[in-house]
Amino acid sequence: TAPFVDCAGIARSLGAAARGAGKPVLSQVITLERESEVARLFGESGIPVHEFTETAARTLAALTRRGKSPGPESPPSARKDVRRAEAAQIIGRHRESGRFLPPNEVQGLLEAYGIPSVPTRWISDRTDLEQVSRDMVYPLVLKAAAAAMIHKTDRGGVALDLRSREELLSSYEAMSGRLAGENPSFYVQEHKTGGREVFIGAKANEGLPPLILFGTGGVFIEALGDVQVRLAPLAPDEILDMIRSSRGYAVLEGLRGGKPADTDWLADVLGRLSQLAADFPEIDEIDLNPVLVFDRGVKGAVADARVKVKGSPAGG
Repeated sequence: TAPFVDCAGIARSLGAAARGAGKPVLSQVITLERESEVARLFGESGIPVHEFTETAARTLAALTRRGKSPGPESPPSARKDVRRAEAAQIIGRHRESGRFLPPNEVQGLLEAYGIPSVPTRWISDRTDLEQVSRDMVYPLVLKAAAAAMIHKTDRGGVALDLRSREELLSSYEAMSGRLAGENPSFYVQEHKTGGREVFIGAKANEGLPPLILFGTGGVFIEALGDVQVRLAPLAPDEILDMIRSSRGYAVLEGLRGGKPADTDWLADVLGRLSQLAADFPEIDEIDLNPVLVFDRGVKGAVADARVKVKGSPAGG
């Protein structure tokens, strides 16, 4: 942009025009750091800001599909039986914090909406760990959680495929020492193998319903860029379209005579996640990755999850 152009003034004019347009208006700001004031003005006017043309185009495509659907409310047939009041209590304890929920609260939130996680036990001290080492089915996974630890694996906060009490205890001692400055909490999960890994997520979008995301999960989500995007709440036909449009659908259907995955279970989880995001606009983002989908007739589970709530309007 030429230096003599009043970008902020243009943003104000576009914001005023958008408020009376009666139709969705999106923006793309290529240089967000340099044009942060423009992005802020767009945001105050309710205009979603995108850094990339592709994401803006996907959002417009989702809006077009939503315009052809029955309306903003989930059709009665798509509503799931959930414990909304229980979820509201969890969200209420963290409202406007702008932070990720503790892992135990995330699991409680998912359970309230009928989204299963792999068997998990929370550890407060070595005595708890000793009990877990006797009670749970090996192999196990040890994970750490802390407020500043967003990517556990990158920080050395995950130990996989622990096959004995000795491996579990030694991993706990090593992880405790390595992360002592983080003041972490710890939990142990059963190490599930053999499932297809998918990603399911949700993201708040100012001025629009939440975005629901689906694609190939695990470490491949960034490498393959396989992400389908729709607007919440999802109708049943939208859920099936998301699954079938994924590049990983052939893997779910079974390659070279392999057994097909339980896509009915997967569709149910997508519907529940969509309902959760639509029911609670306080949620900023949800990240379920990986979600393990097993052969048809075998229920899957969420192996790792993050949920972040929005901050206060003033940014607190």
